[in-house]
Amino acid sequence: MATLSPGVAGLVRLPAIPRLPVLPDPLRRVRIPKDLESITSVGAEADPSAGGVERRNVEAIWKAALDWYRTGVHPALQVCVRRNGAVILDRAIGHARGNGPGDAGDAERVAELRGLGAALHELERRGELTQAQQWLASVDSPEQALAVQTRLAQILARQGRLEEARQSIRAAPERSPEDARLKLLAEAQLLRDHGQPGQAYELLNGALQQTPDEETLLYEAAMAAERVGRFEVMERLLRRLIELKPGASHAYNALGYALADRNLRLPEARTLIEKAVQLSPNDAYIQDSLGWVQFRQGNLRQARQTLEAAFRKRPDAEIAAHLGEVLWILGEREAALRVWREGQRLEADNETLRKTLLRLRVRL
Repeated sequence: MATLSPGVAGLVRLPAIPRLPVLPDPLRRVRIPKDLESITSVGAEADPSAGGVERRNVEAIWKAALDWYRTGVHPALQVCVRRNGAVILDRAIGHARGNGPGDAGDAERVAELRGLGAALHELERRGELTQAQQWLASVDSPEQALAVQTRLAQILARQGRLEEARQSIRAAPERSPEDARLKLLAEAQLLRDHGQPGQAYELLNGALQQTPDEETLLYEAAMAAERVGRFEVMERLLRRLIELKPGASHAYNALGYALADRNLRLPEARTLIEKAVQLSPNDAYIQDSLGWVQFRQGNLRQARQTLEAAFRKRPDAEIAAHLGEVLWILGEREAALRVWREGQRLEADNETLRKTLLRLRVRL
């Protein structure tokens, strides 16, 4: 089960809330010009075919970003997508400063930076981390301070300077209570990514003591608990999240997958995952979980169909690991190897894929 945190799992269209005369805007929205092209900048984008996707797919991603920007909740958005080594989307819209909810209508507006994401990707890919740090230091925008500090922390951690990286995130200014939460989540992610799941769990669990029913913290702490072998804690936190938010498909999915992956209470695991499918029928990762519990229950043909559909919808290394194993058990060894190789190409160091190959004693 590959998952994204609920805070970043997708772009969601907010319900329209009218701006009321005289009264302050309850969402503190920015002004949206009629001509969005005038505040859009585009970096050096490769042809989508270089990334193995169609132009319409790239434009669909950008359309979702535009819809999110039109809500007025964010003064600027920047999207950079790299696939198969090619930057297929590198665009920004909005203002780095001058168009905030507290800015005067005639304030000087500075357009959002673009191209920085692609440049950083390329520098990091080549291992030129010092140069990447210099690029980040050139960003002079209070609105982007947290994003810059988080990216800088990732670079420091890759240089083996994990404690310095954590301090970099903690030092980022907080423009709102939401920034404090994002800093905490960024630090926990940094710890997980660099082999410190225990510290990530302690950090999230400590925050959860202060706000025990904060939904994102419940989910993230549950995932951290699983990483350190605290399954009973994970289950308790996810069940609390489901109690607070019955529509939380990611919570049903995470708990169901955790049970299925451990070969525990498989009928209950399937019920949980089917509930997640009901809530989010188009989510490929939830379909992956459904295919995995079908496999655990011995329904190999059904599992194959489900996992193949999930992999077509979203080529992902973890889905590839599961689909490949089903094919392998069905005796379709060459097909399994092809799927695993594709998964390895998508994400060479994926933990689920690596463990699957090791367990089945397969070398690609």
